[in-house]
Amino acid sequence: MDKSKKGISPLIATVLIIGFTVALATVIMTWGTKFTKDIQESTSSSANANMVCAQDVTLNIEKVCKRSDADLYKIVVSNEGNYDITDYRFKFYKNSNTVQTIKRGDNANTQTIIKFGVAAIDTGVSGDGGDLETAYSDTLQKVELIPTVTLKDGSTLICSQSAASFGDVGADITDLCE
Repeated sequence: MDKSKKGISPLIATVLIIGFTVALATVIMTWGTKFTKDIQESTSSSANANMVCAQDVTLNIEKVCKRSDADLYKIVVSNEGNYDITDYRFKFYKNSNTVQTIKRGDNANTQTIIKFGVAAIDTGVSGDGGDLETAYSDTLQKVELIPTVTLKDGSTLICSQSAASFGDVGADITDLCE
């Protein structure tokens, strides 16, 4: 038996294993802390956005009527929430199969709907009209308004869950404006 070969002692082997384990645990804890912090921030911002839309954005379409001077519509909207509606999209339901979405700025009136205010939005378009004129002048059954608000940090938030609607698919909106 050759006794000239030497190995590491069990004490040194144990110390090395404990050192590697501590180093590995440190790396995992550093990564895990950053990972959970990122997840928490992402969840928090998403929850805050949902809270703003659920609690602070309240719209009601008071009236949709057909203008007597043209085959276009006027939409009266009240903003009962704590934020100005800085942008919006309308969904015009002509029937259950035909829906057209038109954003603010596509029509002649691009006003902001201020908080605790009422706005009468005229769907008339500027210029020659074209496809937009046709979209607004067809017989409508339902109108939806999807609001967008600007938060205090300057970011915008589309609140599709706070959409306001008027009418029902299956019944035409025929009221004439006064």
